[in-house]
Amino acid sequence: MNYREKIRKAIECPQFGNGHYGEWGALNLEQRKYIKRLLDELDSADNYIKKLYLENQKQKDKIDGIYEERTYLYNKLSVENEQLNSLVNSYQEEIRQLKKQLEDIKQELTDERDENYKLSELWCNSRIKVRDLETQQKEFIKYMNDIIEDLETEDVDDEELKGYLLQRISTFKEILQKYKNIIGSDK
Repeated sequence: MNYREKIRKAIECPQFGNGHYGEWGALNLEQRKYIKRLLDELDSADNYIKKLYLENQKQKDKIDGIYEERTYLYNKLSVENEQLNSLVNSYQEEIRQLKKQLEDIKQELTDERDENYKLSELWCNSRIKVRDLETQQKEFIKYMNDIIEDLETEDVDDEELKGYLLQRISTFKEILQKYKNIIGSDK
């Protein structure tokens, strides 16, 4: 029995009437009612404190649950963040390698383009030279044909000179034929 129950029991003692009460001295009915009301208010205050304590405990448990949940989420997010950072780093490395490959390919293409340009330029120059040489060859063949034609149309009365002229015509024709064979021309 706690002290409040003892006090209650003492002020409600049936051996004394509504007059005076003797354990603490003389208490009249008003004083006993007042003490009883104070005890009721103390009980009410205790109940309120208990209720606040229980609500506080619930809130504390709720906060602890939220804290645990937040801690779990924080740890989970930390792990996911580390994984994402790792992925980002690996992707950055892959991007760096791809950029290097792209630069290498660009350089190769540039080198090939430059080489193709040089080859194209050489080919064009070669074609020009070939065309010039073909033109010179045609002009030379025409020149030789003109000389041979001129020599064949010359009318010489002297037999010795005529033999020499025929020999020259034959030599020129032979040279012309040899030249045509060398250049691969049938004209």
